[in-house]
Amino acid sequence: MDDSGSVTKAELVSGHPLLSKAAVEAAKKWRFESAPIQSRTTEVKFRFSLLPERDESDVQTTFFPPDEVEIELTPAKPPVNYGRGQ
Repeated sequence: MDDSGSVTKAELVSGHPLLSKAAVEAAKKWRFESAPIQSRTTEVKFRFSLLPERDESDVQTTFFPPDEVEIELTPAKPPVNYGRGQ
């Protein structure tokens, strides 16, 4: 991240090849806020995982000091419309 909170580098560690480019582009759009005091520059590694579908949406964030964050997300099921377009 740079001083403005913009992501400067994102890379895919693993995932489906058809989604890799979209995942990296989405991560580059993330924005972060600087700490209000004692600001310093540091490299932070995020591990973001989409978990298999479950009954409900769930997000779990784990911090690994000093510089790693892991985010696991179970996406909500998309609405499905089997009716005819009206």
